Amino acid sequence: MEDIASSITDLIGRTPLLRLQSNSAELLAKLEFLNPGGSVKDRAALAIVEDAERRQLLRKGSVLVDATSGNTGIALAMVAASKGYGCVVSMPRVCTNVERYALIKAYGGVVLLSEPNEGAEGMLRLAKKAAEALGDRAYYTAQFSNPCNAEAHLNGTGPELWRQCGGRLDAVVLGAGTGGTASGITRALRSLASQSGVQPPKIVVVEPELSRTLSGGVHHNGHGVTGIGAGVPLAFVCNKDETDEGQRVQVDEFRSCSLADALDEARAVSMRDGVLAGPSSGAALRVARDVASELGEGKRVVVILPSAGERYLTHPLFDAHRRQAEAELGLTDVVVDDGRELRKLQDLSRPEPSVHSSNDPVVETRRALENELARMAAELLNCENIPVEARLEDLGASSLTAARLLGKLALAGRDSQMPGAKVALLKVALLGSVRDLARVLLRLDADDAPFHGGKAPDGCVIRVAYCGG
Repeated sequence: MEDIASSITDLIGRTPLLRLQSNSAELLAKLEFLNPGGSVKDRAALAIVEDAERRQLLRKGSVLVDATSGNTGIALAMVAASKGYGCVVSMPRVCTNVERYALIKAYGGVVLLSEPNEGAEGMLRLAKKAAEALGDRAYYTAQFSNPCNAEAHLNGTGPELWRQCGGRLDAVVLGAGTGGTASGITRALRSLASQSGVQPPKIVVVEPELSRTLSGGVHHNGHGVTGIGAGVPLAFVCNKDETDEGQRVQVDEFRSCSLADALDEARAVSMRDGVLAGPSSGAALRVARDVASELGEGKRVVVILPSAGERYLTHPLFDAHRRQAEAELGLTDVVVDDGRELRKLQDLSRPEPSVHSSNDPVVETRRALENELARMAAELLNCENIPVEARLEDLGASSLTAARLLGKLALAGRDSQMPGAKVALLKVALLGSVRDLARVLLRLDADDAPFHGGKAPDGCVIRVAYCGG
């Protein structure tokens, strides 16, 4: 019997559930990045467009318009291409959106860029202006408030999970961008559990540590965990201590995750389980492991992994690997040496990546330094806190900011060992992250090993002091 799809949209949904390695409760990952557009947003995009078609709001020449951090824009552009519509999306003008920008263009979409310091409000305003400029050709899909967003998961993702788990699951952990996935899954699983006469699973929503707006912790700040923590009120999920109203649901618990922990977990699961996931997947997975540890053996925890890792090559998640690839593949004037290439085989002997913090003294020294540098940078940029993996330029740093940051550094007797240090450090401070700067100061490579395999000087000390810069 033939099983052939007639449209790319026929392949959306029915994503697999994968058992991950775990030392406590059973941990299952819902691989939403295996949707054809590479993310969970395919479901909402299709539901929104099909609803508009049923209501005869779309016609030949119609243009889908929305604001997005990227994945919804890719999904809308893919659905639009398959159905013969145009697509215009707005997103913040930050370098970590390069892959999503390129993918939307590849599907034939148009990308409008808002200023990053305006946050979600800026991209929403620009999208609405675009819809107004297009007139009756535009259909504003309104992912942040369109009920079809949550209904895609109420009718799709939630029941899928229930069937795949045979109705046995104790907790579901996921991030919240618009909150549509959390709302739909929560309503579906609670309804199905009630029909079956069993206890519904605990729903845990993950926020970035620097944007705990749903749990009422801190004001929204730039955080680097792309895809969640928009910093705006959600139409689908209640804030902590609010009561359910309309299509909003009250989840069981909010937890937060730092950017560093999210990226560490995303890198670890790629090397441990062969799952290449994005930053928000890493945040959800980190919290899911904590929940699994608390529940213990015999329990089952499901984590939603919303997007694929390959679209984050310019994000701090895989930035070091991308830069290494560019450096090596771009060396056209250097003769390839087999011996040098074979030395890369040493990488295969690295220990299995750990989910938890390393006790390596070099790593601990680097982390202590980057925490101090992050504190200084936060003061200069007037932020409450700064993720150590975020590029300072993306957070609004200028060359003057970088110079002022370097003005606070006093290198204990090491200037002579760093030729061209002023220029090099200025570039790192502006174009790199706090972690990059810490590694340069400690003369460590991306794997926290001394440059050129040499041993770091004994008693090496970095003194950080304010000198009026």
